[in-house]
Amino acid sequence: MLRTVFARSSRLAIPLQTAGLQRRTYVDKFQERENASENMYVHEKEKEQLAALRKKIAEVEKHANELEEHINRKEREAKSAMNPDEDTEWNDILRKHGILPQQIKVTQNDIYDSAVARAQEEEERRLEKLDLDALDELEDEEDDQILMQYRQQRLAEMQAQAAKERFGELVAITEPDYKAEVTEASAHTWVVVHLFRESIPECKLMNRILGELAQQYRATKFVKIISVECIHNYPDANLPTLLVYGKGDMQGQLVRLDRFGGMRTKRKDVEKYLVGLGAIDPTAKHALAGDSDEESDDERPVYVDLGKRL
Repeated sequence: MLRTVFARSSRLAIPLQTAGLQRRTYVDKFQERENASENMYVHEKEKEQLAALRKKIAEVEKHANELEEHINRKEREAKSAMNPDEDTEWNDILRKHGILPQQIKVTQNDIYDSAVARAQEEEERRLEKLDLDALDELEDEEDDQILMQYRQQRLAEMQAQAAKERFGELVAITEPDYKAEVTEASAHTWVVVHLFRESIPECKLMNRILGELAQQYRATKFVKIISVECIHNYPDANLPTLLVYGKGDMQGQLVRLDRFGGMRTKRKDVEKYLVGLGAIDPTAKHALAGDSDEESDDERPVYVDLGKRL
């Protein structure tokens, strides 16, 4: 009986195994088909995404081209509407980026040189057409014109010099006058101030010298003021004192005449000192009336009472 059962079970086992193998084969094939379908789905998605990306890139490129064309059109419109020679901030930016050529600066000297060159060319063309007689007449006329121009130039120079040389004497001032006559005036002209006392011989000597220099250098202002009116309690031991102003400020000062030999001081000593400061211009020097030798004061005797000259 056991054999019969075993034999029957053996006969049943073979079909069951075959059925199991077939089942696994169907499952595997189904899984493979599902995997293949899924891969195809994923591939289709990727293709769709890639197509969408390509479309987006094309749209961006199109927009960029349109934007570039718009900018170029605006630049062309700006060039046609504006004056490229104007000195504006926008033009400077365009020149910096090479859109406009660099501006050529034309100075007054360039304009003058160009006008002179054109005038010379026109004059040369005119002279080439003249015969000898006409040239001789023109030469006489030009000589007269040159003389007239020189005369007008000299007259203008003399008028300008006369406008500068408006002083010519040693003027006494007081304390209220000091600011206007000295400090403010020195912004436009040189001012030489003498602090003095009438009772001091060296001050009398300095007054005489400055009076003569004022006549010779009329573009410089010479003034005198009693020392204690200019500087309260100023010691007489420091007299005479010169204060030299120019360019709106004091440029030098001279205390006493010791450096020049005291009472032996000459006009040329003070003159040399003022020239060194730039307060007087030797090229604009005038001769003193009745003084044929400008150094003749070296020969003159010096008296203690210098209020009178013998």
